[in-house]
Amino acid sequence: MKPATTIAVVFLILISIAQLLRFIFQVHIIAGGVTIPLWVSLLASIVTACLAVMIWREHKG
Repeated sequence: MKPATTIAVVFLILISIAQLLRFIFQVHIIAGGVTIPLWVSLLASIVTACLAVMIWREHKG
């Protein structure tokens, strides 16, 4: 894999793991006075994991 592709895949996987951990441990986040719902982190985890897999599979051929 090219370095940029590898970095993108690793970055997306790390984001996915962080979002999943937020969902599992129910960490509440307030941004601009608005509480971000936990389901958003679950959705973000799924989306970023799918993007990482799609990039990896596209590069793999």
